[in-house]
Amino acid sequence: MNLVGRSFARDTFAQAFSAEAFVRAMLDFERALAEAEGDAGVIPQEAARVIASACTDLPVAGDADGPASSA
Repeated sequence: MNLVGRSFARDTFAQAFSAEAFVRAMLDFERALAEAEGDAGVIPQEAARVIASACTDLPVAGDADGPASSA
């Protein structure tokens, strides 16, 4: 195995590129967007707080497939 293959085979890379990390990054983006829109007056501050709280508090399961793919 070459150097690149060994690097990407590490657990830290697998965790960084996992479905859970991807979903968490999307939620972090949505939280930041809601906060920015609230600050700019695009959406009400209360709505921004609710969205940010939901994005922060939502548990992200390791299974990205979820119930939709169990058909």
